[in-house]
Amino acid sequence: MNDWSKDLVLRVLADLPDPIGSLVQAYPGRRCDDDDQTWLHQWFEALIQSVASGCTFDIQLVGKRTGTKGGGLSKLARPLATKDVRLLSIEPHYFRGFRKLAEPLNVDADLIVVEGPNSSGKTSISEAIEWLLTGELSRRQAGNPRELKDLISNQFRPGDESTWVEMVFSVDNEHCTLRRVLERDYAALSKSLPKSRILRNGKDLSPSEWQELLSALFAGIAPLLMQHTLGEFIRKDPKERREYFEELLQIDELTGLIEKAIIGDATLKEFPPPKGEAALSRLESLVQTLDDPLLNKDLAQIRRTAERGEISSQFESKLLEAARRNLDGLDTIDSFHDCRRSLESRQEWKRQEELPLLVGLRELAKGPTITIETFDNQLQRPITELTDALASRQRMEHIAKEVDTAKRILARAADELAQAGFLSLEATEPQVCPLCLDQRETLSPARLSDLADWKAQSRALDVSQKDWEEALTRLDEAVSQLGERCSKAASALPSKSETKKQIARTPGSIRETASRTVGEAQEYSKELKKSARALDSMTGLLRRLRHGEDISEAEEEFSAVTRQLQSGLSPSPSAERFRGALKELEQEVGASAEGDPEYLVRQRWLDAADARSDIKEGMRWERARLEAQRLLKLIRGELIKFRSAIIEDKRQSFSGEMARVWNLLRKDTGIRFHEIEIPKPRGKGFKLAMAVKALLTDGTTEAELDALRVFSESQVNVIGLAAFITRARLLGHAVLVFDDPVQSMDREHFRTFAAELLPVLLDKDGVQIVLLTHNDEFARDISHHHYRRPSRRSQVGVSRRLASWRLYTF
Repeated sequence: MNDWSKDLVLRVLADLPDPIGSLVQAYPGRRCDDDDQTWLHQWFEALIQSVASGCTFDIQLVGKRTGTKGGGLSKLARPLATKDVRLLSIEPHYFRGFRKLAEPLNVDADLIVVEGPNSSGKTSISEAIEWLLTGELSRRQAGNPRELKDLISNQFRPGDESTWVEMVFSVDNEHCTLRRVLERDYAALSKSLPKSRILRNGKDLSPSEWQELLSALFAGIAPLLMQHTLGEFIRKDPKERREYFEELLQIDELTGLIEKAIIGDATLKEFPPPKGEAALSRLESLVQTLDDPLLNKDLAQIRRTAERGEISSQFESKLLEAARRNLDGLDTIDSFHDCRRSLESRQEWKRQEELPLLVGLRELAKGPTITIETFDNQLQRPITELTDALASRQRMEHIAKEVDTAKRILARAADELAQAGFLSLEATEPQVCPLCLDQRETLSPARLSDLADWKAQSRALDVSQKDWEEALTRLDEAVSQLGERCSKAASALPSKSETKKQIARTPGSIRETASRTVGEAQEYSKELKKSARALDSMTGLLRRLRHGEDISEAEEEFSAVTRQLQSGLSPSPSAERFRGALKELEQEVGASAEGDPEYLVRQRWLDAADARSDIKEGMRWERARLEAQRLLKLIRGELIKFRSAIIEDKRQSFSGEMARVWNLLRKDTGIRFHEIEIPKPRGKGFKLAMAVKALLTDGTTEAELDALRVFSESQVNVIGLAAFITRARLLGHAVLVFDDPVQSMDREHFRTFAAELLPVLLDKDGVQIVLLTHNDEFARDISHHHYRRPSRRSQVGVSRRLASWRLYTF
C-alpha cells in the first residue's frame, strides 16, 4: 500500500487514465527515500515503451477530467472530521505541573474557562491536551534542549508512579477514553523525541490506528492554539507558512509528487534502448569518420521526425547517399544492397591482401565441430534405423526359410492370376488351374492355402528388404556428407612450408596471433582427418553391403565400425580454440587494414548497414525517450495547475474567513487585514509560499503591504487567532482549545472576543471551547457576556506551586 493511500487528492488522480493515473499509482509517497527513484524510472521506462509502440496520450487535466471548473474543488480538500466529538473530562497524572488529582477535571460544557495567574499551572492543562493528541510539546521546539530536558514528567513523581494524561470524549454519543503513557521523556539533545504509547478504552493503538482515529476526530490536526505559537503564523517565513496551508488542503503528497517526478537531460541517458544502443554507437562512429555535414543534418532530421515505420527507406537511402559522396567507384550504383555487396567485396580483398591465409582458415572453420553430439545428432538415428531394419530382415528370413525361390515365384504368379480374375485364392472347392491344358481341377483348397501363405511371407520379405535398403541409403548419405565436410575442411590449409612463408610475410602487428591461429588450425585439421578416416571405414562397409555381401557375416563388423566411428568423434576442444583464435585474428587483420582510410570508412559504413535494423529501433527509442520526457513535463505542468486550482479555491475561502474573524475582533480604521496572497509558485517542485497582506489607508489612498511590516503585536496575535479559527472551521473541528489567546490585547478587544467572537463560535458553529487565560479582566468579560448560559459552575485546582486557578464552565 502506498503512503498516500488515504490521500483524497491523489486517489482522485490515480483513477485517471494513463499516463497520469499510472504515475500517481507508482508514486510511493512523500516519505520515500529521495535517492531511491526506482519507482519513477520503472514508470518512465514503461512510458517510453508505450510511446515507441505508437501510443498517444491526452495530458490535459485541469477542468476536463477532475471537475475543477465551477468551484468543484471543495470535495478534494482534506475530509472534514467525521465524528461528533465532545470533551467530557481531563486527567493529567504526574504531568508537568500536576501530581495526582482526586478526580478528573469535569469539562462537560459548551464553554470552559480556566483562569489563573502566570505560573499557576493552568497552561499544563492545555499542554496535557497537546501531548495527548500529538505526543510532543510545542514549547520544546522553540526552547533550549538542555534547559527543557525532562519536560513532560512532574519533577516530584514517585518512583512507583507513571506519567500519563487521560481524556474522556463523547464520540457519536459513545464514551471514548484516550490515555497517553510516557515511556521516555525529552533528552538534552536537540533532535531527541519523547516516546509514549496511546490507548483507547484500555487497548493499545498502533501508529496507523491512532492516525486513523485522530483523522476521524479532528481531521488529523490537533484543535488547539498555544500561547507561544499564537504569532507564528505571521512571523514564519512565507515558505514555512505553506505547511500550515498544505495540511489544510492535503496537497503535501501532491507537492511531493511534483517535486520528485523529474527526468532531466542527464537522467535521460539512464534509459538506453533495450535493443540498438551498441548499433547507435556504430552509426556515431560512421558519422565521426565521414565528418559529412549533409549526413549529420539528414540523420538528425530522421531522429527528430521519423515516425514508426517511416525510418527504413529514409535511413537506407541516406546511407547510400553517404557512400556515394564519400567513397570512390560507386557513382553508378543506385541500390543500397548493390552498394553493400560492392563494399563487402572490397573489404574482403583488402583483408586477404593483408593475410592470404584467411581463405584457408575460413574454409577450415566451416568444418564440423566433431563431438559426441555430432554423432548423436547426425549419425545415431540412421544407424539405429539400419540396425532395426537388419533385425527385422533377419527375423523375416528365419520365418520364411521354408519358402524357397520357386515357391516365391509360384506365390507371385498365383497372386497375379487372382488379381486378373482367373483364380480365387479364397475358394473352398477345387479349381481348374488356368495354366493347365487339360482343364482339370488340380488346385485343391489345401494347395490354394499354401499359395496364400507363400504369398504373405514373400511380401513380408520384400518389405523388410526395402526397409533395409532405404535405411542403408540414409546412413550412407549421412556418413558421406559428414565425411565430405571433414575432408574438405581438413584440406583447406596450404602446406606447412607455404603456411610458414605466408606468416613470415604477415605484418608484425598480427604475426603472433596468425602463428597461434595456424597452430590451432593444424590441430583441428588433424582431428578432422581422423574423423574422416572413421567415416571412410563406415562408407566402405556400407558399399560392400549394398553390393551383396552376406549381412549375417557383416553384422559383427558393422558393430565394430560403429564403435570405431563413435570413438573417432570424441569430444574435442580444439575446434572451439581454433574458432576463437580465428575471430581474434580477423579483428586484428581488420584493425591492421584500418590504417587505410578508405578501408576504415567502408568498414564503419558496413557496420552501420549490418546493424540498420537495430539502429532504427534505437532511433525510435531515442525519439520515444524525448517524447516521454516532454510528456512528463506536461504532466507536471498540469499537476501544478491542478494544485493551483485547489489552492486558489481554498485561498479565497481562507482569506474570507480570516477577514470575518478580524472584523469581529478589530475595528481599526487605518489598517486592517486584507488577504492571504499566494505568489506564483516557482523553483524545484513549484512549492507555494503564503504572504499575509494588510491594507493601509489615510482616508483617501490605500496601500497593500506585507502585514508583518505594519502590524502591532496585538494585531499579529489577532492574525494568528484568525488563521487558527479559519482552519478549524474548514476542518470541521468540534472542540477548540485556546491557551491565553488575548495576550497583548487591550480591554476593548477582551470585550469583542468575549461578546462577539465567542458567540459566533459557540452558537453559529456549535463548537465546544476550552479557554485558558491569566487575565482576570478577560475572564470577567466572558462571565459577564455568558452568565445566562446553563450549567454555569466553577471548580478550583492546585498547581505544583500551590497557586490556585479557577475553572468555569458555561
